[in-house]
Amino acid sequence: MVEAYVPIYTDGIQSGVAIVSMYNGRILQTIKGHAFRLVMFSVLAVFLGVIIAYSLSKNIKKNMYNLEPEAIALLLNQQETVLEYIGEGIVATNHIGEILLVNENAKSLLEIPNLKLGMKITNLPVFKLFKKLPSKMKKNGGLVKIK
Repeated sequence: MVEAYVPIYTDGIQSGVAIVSMYNGRILQTIKGHAFRLVMFSVLAVFLGVIIAYSLSKNIKKNMYNLEPEAIALLLNQQETVLEYIGEGIVATNHIGEILLVNENAKSLLEIPNLKLGMKITNLPVFKLFKKLPSKMKKNGGLVKIK
C-alpha cells in the first residue's frame, strides 16, 4: 500500500492531516495495462521499421544495378583512372547541356581551368565555335570528344 500524508492548516495553525492511500495491486495493474500497450506498440514499430528498411534497401540496390558499395567505389575509381590517363579531353553533358564529367586534359585543351561539374556548356566561350554541339550530344548520348 502507498500512502501520502499532507498537513491541513487553518489560519496558519495545523488543524488536521489528510491521508491518501492506494493499494499496490491497483498501481501495478495500471502500470501493467499501459506497459503491455507500450511493448506492443514498440514491437509493431520495430517490425514496420525493419520491413520499410528492407524494401528501401532493395529499391536502392535495384537502382544501383545490384552493386554493393565496394563494387560502386571500384567502378568510380576505374572511371577516374581511365579519364585521367586517356590522352584526349573528355566532356560529358546531360540532355540540357550541364557538364556531368570532365577530365584534366579537356580543361587544358579548352584553356578553361575552372571548368566544373554542373556548369552549362552553352556558357563556355569555346561553345560558340560548336553551334551544332547539342545535336551531336544527343546522338552520342551526351559524350563529346575534344581533340
